[in-house]
Amino acid sequence: MKKNILITLVTFIIFSCNNEDIIQKNTELIEKLELKKINLTKNDIDNIKLSTKPIYFANIDEAKTFLNHVQNDFQKIGKEFEYLKRPSIIYSPCNKRGSILVSSKNMSINLHLNVRFDYVANGEKIDVRNIKSNLTGFTLGLSYEHESSSYSIENNKIRIKTFGIMNYNIFVEGIGTIYRQNVTIDLLVDPCSKQGTPDHIFPTLH
Repeated sequence: MKKNILITLVTFIIFSCNNEDIIQKNTELIEKLELKKINLTKNDIDNIKLSTKPIYFANIDEAKTFLNHVQNDFQKIGKEFEYLKRPSIIYSPCNKRGSILVSSKNMSINLHLNVRFDYVANGEKIDVRNIKSNLTGFTLGLSYEHESSSYSIENNKIRIKTFGIMNYNIFVEGIGTIYRQNVTIDLLVDPCSKQGTPDHIFPTLH
């Protein structure tokens, strides 16, 4: 209850300020956080606020550390994924129906980017359906939207590409900012592999 009152109070204070002051402070915050400038409509901002619980930081350094973990540590897993951990993969025998779940864990915080899809294999022909990606774990200040996906078959392996958007709702020293980045996940999986290790998984934010 106290937390809700505090959030409401902070929101009231921010939106009671002069609109030009808010825009100026928001611009300064984005520059201090070294974020890429983006153009969001009022509807975009309102939707992100509704879908993304805000996260509060006492200072710029704390916020930068958080952003660094979110934006970079998935790439480290992507480059070393085969050697660090096996993904969570559920396999069915070859030439049958199956579902595959690949979960990539962020090395610094309890955050996971997941891709799941169904496939039907008939001889050399493989059909892929229901490709979905999502974000789980520590999602305070973050939300994720699955935008689109595609697949191709390469030597009886399935290449999946998903495209999504990561939303940020961040408050630093009482100043709030809304931000978003594109997320691309590219992975190659052999549905008949007994090892269950994809060739690579590269979640990248840009």
